[in-house]
Amino acid sequence: MADRIPVGIFLTNFDAGGTEGQMLTLAERLDPGRFRVHLACFTHQGPWAGRATRVDPDAGVFPLRGLRRPSTGTALLRYARWCARRRLAIVQTAGLHPNIFGLAGAALARVPVRIASRRNVTSLRHSPALQRLQRLSYKLAHAVVANSSAAADAVVCEGVPRDKVIVIGNGIDIENRPACRSPGSPRLIVVANFRPEKGHDLLVAAARRVVDRRPDAVFQLVGNGPLLNVIRERVRQAGLGHAFEFLGQRTDLPHLLASAGLLLLPSRTEALPNAVLEAMAAALPVVATAVGGVPELIEHERTGLLVPPENAEALADAALALLNDTERARRLGEDARKSAERFRMGPMVAAYERLYLGMAAAARGASANR
Repeated sequence: MADRIPVGIFLTNFDAGGTEGQMLTLAERLDPGRFRVHLACFTHQGPWAGRATRVDPDAGVFPLRGLRRPSTGTALLRYARWCARRRLAIVQTAGLHPNIFGLAGAALARVPVRIASRRNVTSLRHSPALQRLQRLSYKLAHAVVANSSAAADAVVCEGVPRDKVIVIGNGIDIENRPACRSPGSPRLIVVANFRPEKGHDLLVAAARRVVDRRPDAVFQLVGNGPLLNVIRERVRQAGLGHAFEFLGQRTDLPHLLASAGLLLLPSRTEALPNAVLEAMAAALPVVATAVGGVPELIEHERTGLLVPPENAEALADAALALLNDTERARRLGEDARKSAERFRMGPMVAAYERLYLGMAAAARGASANR
């Protein structure tokens, strides 16, 4: 298999997050007869580090402590040499910092095919300067893969030519996934790391209204992040400590979803949220804000309920409507599971394989004609 195409996939780390899960699954399932996968990261840590090691026992680690630090230049040169030693034909980056750092290093190494990613619509946690730098980094990419039409539109609005942007939606495994046992039960789950764009502050405000009407409601929050303690304090100040469970990062999400009654997504911005896809695959009814690519997943009143962003009252009332009508909740969940068939993991991996094969062939052809 000496003619396999060497592909480098650059991630921030191996946390149990949506981007990490999608890219690691891609790395695991790329056809081993056609591709040889190499992983790179800033830190080889996280609950999925073991998965990463099984894909590539010799993953490249390039610590990044800030783009302006002198050590960044040294790390960038090390990464460029890493790409050259592995004779990478393709580099795929996933995330803002990997886009900036990974594309620059791959360009230094003259990797023939450089593919960036866009997995959000807008960012509330990165500075305008970093976002400008990412826009500049796209100029080093031969293509940008967006995981939703909303994300693709955002990239085009930032100046990337439309024909350079490819939409490949997230994928999910549906087979053997436990289904929700009690749709509409008062166990409401939120799966999101604690960052400004995820809207946990909105959730706390909505929870007050829900608990006042349904004292049996319990909110399970899955994830970690910089705002975790801030949200804990908001919950305490609201007198809702008895109604909240902070579960941290979990790797048993399918089982948590199967035991929940509703999934809530209070986000301010999303591209194509994996949490919603996971819930749909579990036949768990969803109440979500209608932002970014969420309407590409959820059809209001058929596969879930959509509410306006920044509206705690609407979020609470939609949740209460399903808590008080479990038959409606069950129906929405079942239809959502059927709709999730559109996002199977196999077609997602196949789309990446077609992209990689096509771009690698084009690069070889261009090189032969020089």
